[in-house]
Amino acid sequence: MTEREAAYDETFRRCFPRAFNLATRLVGDRAVGEEIAAEALARTFFQWHRVRDLPYLDAWIMRVTVNLAIGVQRRSRRPILESLPHAEPDSDSLVVMRAALRHLSRRQQVAVVLREGVGMTTAEVALVMGVSENTAGTHVRRGLMALRQELGVGASWTI
Repeated sequence: MTEREAAYDETFRRCFPRAFNLATRLVGDRAVGEEIAAEALARTFFQWHRVRDLPYLDAWIMRVTVNLAIGVQRRSRRPILESLPHAEPDSDSLVVMRAALRHLSRRQQVAVVLREGVGMTTAEVALVMGVSENTAGTHVRRGLMALRQELGVGASWTI
């Protein structure tokens, strides 16, 4: 195995689970999430000569993942986050969360999922979204505020 292949393999092992989790949460389908994550890492491989030394390589991969997920949503004409994979399909909380998420802008949906669902820091969210840290924080705060208003302050919910 060459040094290039070994470095890519390490990146794949580190980033695929996170990309899969992110894509699945964004599109609400594990199989499609896996395809998106695989495509994001394939694109990383083909651009490896250009991206391997980026100080924000992981964020670059997550950004590709988000862009691919948004593309899937646009082609299917379903709103992003239409379903949440960890909730029961007939769960009342799932129905309520779907309705609440539809009220968020696409950027707020992505920011909230990255921050609360995937557990990224605001700085990582900013890198993935290609915006400043302040802008990312604003999207997260506004998205969470809108969800709290929609669901109630004391409501129990997870993304």
